[in-house]
Amino acid sequence: PIDIAVTLGLALARDNASADELMRCADLALERARLEKRALAIYEAALKPAARDQLSLLGELRHAVEHDELRLFFQPKIEFKTGRVTGVEVLLRWQHPTRGLLGPADFIPFAEQTGFIRRLTRWTLDRAIAQGAKWQRAHKPLSVAVNISADDIGDVRLDSRVAGMLSRHQLPPALLTLELTESGFIEDPTRALRMLDAIASLGVNLSIDDFGTGYSSLSHLARMPVHEVKIDRSFVIGLESDAEFAPVVRSAIDMGHGLGLKVVAEGIETEAAAARLRDFGCDVAQGYLYAKPMPLAALEAWLDGKERVPVIAFPVDFPIEDFADTVSLAVY
Repeated sequence: PIDIAVTLGLALARDNASADELMRCADLALERARLEKRALAIYEAALKPAARDQLSLLGELRHAVEHDELRLFFQPKIEFKTGRVTGVEVLLRWQHPTRGLLGPADFIPFAEQTGFIRRLTRWTLDRAIAQGAKWQRAHKPLSVAVNISADDIGDVRLDSRVAGMLSRHQLPPALLTLELTESGFIEDPTRALRMLDAIASLGVNLSIDDFGTGYSSLSHLARMPVHEVKIDRSFVIGLESDAEFAPVVRSAIDMGHGLGLKVVAEGIETEAAAARLRDFGCDVAQGYLYAKPMPLAALEAWLDGKERVPVIAFPVDFPIEDFADTVSLAVY
């Protein structure tokens, strides 16, 4: 027996609305139904984004994926003790044809609201894994970290998709890290833990992003198959402006180490903050003090002459089907 549930987003045709606009309205209604755990939601004006041009953003995002308008930027991670480069975090940018280069804040929240974030994540994962494999083949291995959302964790095929991409591009699983926020496993921790266990079994590393800002219990964190935690930038910035942040940051680092995890500090902008984090025993540094997020060509120029953390890792051919990207279409 298979238990199947249907969720519907309904948009009513009025005036001279185009088919594309109706589909975007239906997507917004569908997201409302999903968030409220209802079988049906009907589009209404209250669901419409404040600015009218945001309503077309979903269609533009689909166009961006299909017409190569998205760009990968990379921010290096530095090993505190040695100063060696230990990896890069992959960050998404959108080279919009009329608005210029857009940062994640301009489109990621909307992608999460509409459910399109899974498509963006799959695009980013595929390109990031391909680039990591190129460095591996050039005998210059570098770990790549990609952010995934709470919605991605709800994708029952996520582990299969990741396995398929690793096999296709021949990237060793140990060179891939998936970063998720603590809120990513709050809604359904049992299901989230099952998926994270499946991903960890592939040999992929898992990282808790924005550590300390979520609402997860320590019991969940102790059960999660994660390998590192990232101290949120708000705590790092507060190290210099507020003396009360120091014991909090030190406690977070000690907690991470107590759980057997590597600790990364992001958002480091000054030598003073870096020195305190080093004294606290933090393992890895990331921030503008070392390098801003940059496109591939700039990253490779930055890496020239810098020592990387030695890596011994081998590709794995997973006997798992890779699932192609799909676009949600209404069926009547």
